[in-house]
Amino acid sequence: MSREHVERRLAAILAADVAGSSRLMGVDEEGTLAKLKSLRRALFDPKVVENHGRVVKNTGDGALAEFASVVDAVRCAVEIQRGMAEKNTDVSRGERIELRIGIHLGDIIVDENDIYGDGVNVAVRLEGIAEPGGVSISDDAYRQIRGKVDFIVEDIGWRSLKNIANPMRVWRIQISGAARSVAPRTSRMTRRLAAILVADVAGFTSLVKADETDALERLGALRYEIIEPNITRHAGRLVRVTGDGFLAEFPSAVQAVACAIAIQAETEQVAAPLNDNVKMRLRVGVHAGEVMVEGEDLAGESVYIASRLESITVPGGISISRAVHDQVRDRINVCFDDKGEIPLKNIMRPIQVFGVSGAKQSKTTDAD
Repeated sequence: MSREHVERRLAAILAADVAGSSRLMGVDEEGTLAKLKSLRRALFDPKVVENHGRVVKNTGDGALAEFASVVDAVRCAVEIQRGMAEKNTDVSRGERIELRIGIHLGDIIVDENDIYGDGVNVAVRLEGIAEPGGVSISDDAYRQIRGKVDFIVEDIGWRSLKNIANPMRVWRIQISGAARSVAPRTSRMTRRLAAILVADVAGFTSLVKADETDALERLGALRYEIIEPNITRHAGRLVRVTGDGFLAEFPSAVQAVACAIAIQAETEQVAAPLNDNVKMRLRVGVHAGEVMVEGEDLAGESVYIASRLESITVPGGISISRAVHDQVRDRINVCFDDKGEIPLKNIMRPIQVFGVSGAKQSKTTDAD
């Protein structure tokens, strides 16, 4: 049975609602609604736009917005909460309108102008456990802002969120004090969220030494018959080719991992009947996070992490970061081998790494 195409993409989701809205409505329904509309026009909507986001919808006493950068989403949340605090300076506690905000990085399903999916659900649940006037963010979101902002983020531990299968580590942003981005935007370089796939041929130098012409011909076939078609098929973009190495980006982690699985399955099938001295086997690493965009090229820590994951992978294997695993574990039917936290060269903190196995028999859910 054919499955209707589903558009997925990585996004930073900001969910907000008014703390104690039922009580406020009970005291003064018309006045409360008028204040909410005024706050949206004067503060919430302008701050979202100013920080390069999009207001998806307003839902009574709540709102949902999406961003292409977690840094932008968090900066927006802090500015909104500070603006709310200023507006409440001379308002009695019983009459204050206070927002709770939750932020998560995850895959979303796009349906015309609306968004759905686990990424949205988690953001809403994080908002539900935030304090009035506060901001709660997921661990996935925290990993993207770590080292890029100078306000204090407090680890409040693992929390079970309503209707979310697995407990999540949650962080709370301290709103007081100045907040600046350590890596501000420029007109030349922007940030966006992407799933990054890095692949290279294991032992390619030895293959070239054995028979340079044959090695280069096989590399060309690998690129044009397997790698590029699969990247295109999974809605990705080949960013660059460096010798026997390939870097691609995808809108979602599901698409990136599905592509990695397909590439490895086809590459291994081609290599199976060949002698070891001529067969080409790939190592693949996949990570999801913010990237810096300069022209057609990508840079930043997320690209480095994907590259380091590839470098520690066995020939024929796929290594993914925890950020990717969190997005795909319930959507791609393969075995994930938790390899624990592994120090990666030039990456400040160890990364939790998962190996992907059983790729040849895998089935994906809404992967394309």
